[in-house]
Amino acid sequence: MLEQVNVPSYHIDAAGVVRWLNAAARSVVGDVRGSQFTSVVAPEDTRRARELFARKVIGGARVTDAVVQVVGPDGERVAVEISSVPVHRGDHLLGVFGQVSDLIEEPMRTRSSNSRPGSRRCSCSSSEGE
Repeated sequence: MLEQVNVPSYHIDAAGVVRWLNAAARSVVGDVRGSQFTSVVAPEDTRRARELFARKVIGGARVTDAVVQVVGPDGERVAVEISSVPVHRGDHLLGVFGQVSDLIEEPMRTRSSNSRPGSRRCSCSSSEGE
């Protein structure tokens, strides 16, 4: 079902390995299944991306929303706003599920809660995060 939605979506296991991406996500970063999630994050955002992932894995955050630069298969960088949550089966952590809530086509200069110049909205809802 999620394979068919136009919202880039993914699942990363508890070790940080990308296990699933839908077609919309593959169109942004390529087919990176089996790779560490940081392999598609721009170097300047890798540390913050790891910290956000760790907060969900250790149970410190129920949801995180963040803008990060990702690198596509052609080397092109795209700023994306991601909302992600930890995934559990009972008490066992399976990993992190996330969706891109915004693809930002040009660098952000200022950011307001009502508008984001140069952005293309995805049709999905996201929860408020940290």
